Amino acid sequence: MTLQELELLIQEGEGYNVEYKQSFPSKLSELATELCAFANANGGVLLVGVDDKQQVVGITMDNTQRSRIQGVINLIDPALPIKVSEQKVNGKVILCFECPAGEQKPYAVSGSIYVRNGPNSERVTGIEQMRRFFQHSDSIFFDTAPCPSFNYPDDFDANSFRSLPENRVLPQILLKLIC
Repeated sequence: MTLQELELLIQEGEGYNVEYKQSFPSKLSELATELCAFANANGGVLLVGVDDKQQVVGITMDNTQRSRIQGVINLIDPALPIKVSEQKVNGKVILCFECPAGEQKPYAVSGSIYVRNGPNSERVTGIEQMRRFFQHSDSIFFDTAPCPSFNYPDDFDANSFRSLPENRVLPQILLKLIC
């Protein structure tokens, strides 16, 4: 990330694809949950050293912190290629995490799936929320999801089903099974 791109992200403020942290959280795993949520969405950038008022406050980095950060990234399952860089703005260090949209969704941290909800990251907790997540990530399609309001055989129209093109093998097999 260039300095110009970083300054633009700071000017634009937090949102669906940008998150600020003033400092390292007491539990570094919180960084993993933010990155996990970005991976389960459209990707994003996490900036550590910027406060919620878009002010660069900076952080101090040492080799112990760098090692712990790599451990945090390794908490995300499956593994994800996150680019980490240090940038200086007005002599203050900002740590930048660039997280791509994941190609192997869902991503999890310690067995929990996290998603973006507007400018916030949330843990997926219920079955319906999980179903919506998979539908939005194109892992479940509306035409393969169960339809609880469909009542077989009352709602089934065998004549319409028979009118499907004959070159479609599956409808013919199904027709023989249920009619």
